[in-house]
Amino acid sequence: MGMTPQLYEKIAPFLGINGGQRIDLGAAPPALISQMTGKPGLGERLHALPADRREAEYAAYTATPIFEYRPAVADRAVRLTARLVDHQGRPWQRMVWIDRSERPDTLTPWTTMLIEPTTRFGVAPPTEHP
Repeated sequence: MGMTPQLYEKIAPFLGINGGQRIDLGAAPPALISQMTGKPGLGERLHALPADRREAEYAAYTATPIFEYRPAVADRAVRLTARLVDHQGRPWQRMVWIDRSERPDTLTPWTTMLIEPTTRFGVAPPTEHP
C-alpha cells in the first residue's frame, strides 16, 4: 500500500529481510535517510551528532511513519569499510552495516543489516569527450 515504482527504486538497495516496520535513524545508512527525506546531506548530519543530542534532533523525523529511533540498537550499529587495490591498480571499496548483537538463528556474533554494492573510490568520474 502506497508503494510506487519511484519510491521502490529509492529504497531497493536498502531492503533486507530482518528489518522492522520502520527505519531506525540510528542504524540506517546516511544515504538512505537523505534519500527518504529528500534532504541531501541530512543523514550525514544526523549521524555526526553527539549522542546526547540525537534524541532531540531525531524527534522531528520519528513523528513520521517512516522512521523510529532505538538508542540501544543505534549504539550497536557499525559500518565496516573494506578497501583494496586490485592487480591492475584499480581501487575498490565495499561497506557493510552490522548490528553487533547476536542472532539466535546464525553462528555469527552479529547481524548483517546491509551490504552496499562494491564501488570504486578515489577516482574521478569519467568525462565525455565530444
